[in-house]
Amino acid sequence: MDSRQLEIFITSAQYLNFTKASKHLNMVPSNVSHSISMLERELNTKLFTRKNNKLSLTESGKNFLNDAIRINTIMNNAIHNCGSEVNAPKDMLTMGVVFPEFMYNISDQMRVYFEENVNVDLHCLQFDSIKLVNMLSECKIDVALARQEMFSADPEVEWRSLYKDPFYLVTHRSNPLANEKKITVPMLKNETIIMMNRQYNPGMYDMIQHLFLSNKIIPKVYDYCNSHLTSLLLASFMKGSVIIPKQNICHLKLYDGLVCRKIDNPCAYHEIGVAWNKKNMTPVLDGFLRALNIEI
Repeated sequence: MDSRQLEIFITSAQYLNFTKASKHLNMVPSNVSHSISMLERELNTKLFTRKNNKLSLTESGKNFLNDAIRINTIMNNAIHNCGSEVNAPKDMLTMGVVFPEFMYNISDQMRVYFEENVNVDLHCLQFDSIKLVNMLSECKIDVALARQEMFSADPEVEWRSLYKDPFYLVTHRSNPLANEKKITVPMLKNETIIMMNRQYNPGMYDMIQHLFLSNKIIPKVYDYCNSHLTSLLLASFMKGSVIIPKQNICHLKLYDGLVCRKIDNPCAYHEIGVAWNKKNMTPVLDGFLRALNIEI
């Protein structure tokens, strides 16, 4: 699931007509229909019912629509709140993220930077982790917000820590674990853990595996998702529980029936930092890093 799929789903839900939605999206109807089918297959649920050439949202579709709109709004607001302007300025800072939520903990510093540098605009792009690494290595983006291990293979990339983000367990309220104030890893021994597939988020996948293996537990993994949003939806279907960083959920309204509990373990966090390529000669890079209290 990516931002384009969300846009296609939201537009289709608004029009309840693939032909009209395709015109709005500048796509052919068959591609819109295919995108919806792929999304339904990933979520393992029907989002629309089709009868007599008419579309209507299923109950799952209605629930998903509310959160899809919230996610889309968060992505748009994250850029706006960091001080980007509509009009094209003299200079551009291009930032890559896996999740736009990574910007919230540094939004105050970013806002100050853009207020003091009105001639600099922010171009924020979202990629999967592999694409993000490649874009930074090729200097196609100026900075990236991500974990350090993602860039360890490239000696030209520098990384500095910004903050640590704790892990939470998200589960259905019918789960006995929902009655606990804090969760320890041994409590999860028999729990099915819904995870993003390693292909899409290898770092998070490996950290969750390490969290269990360091406690001598082999986790029961359900890893057929390519986004946190999908994982949370499956948790609302009582398919298992999700281990997720706080920043990925604190700005969301969780699906009905879900609760979150902090995981009590010294390894239950990830560390987000800013990375840049030493070969990058963009003049705005030095000032932006100083705004984050980082000296090159």
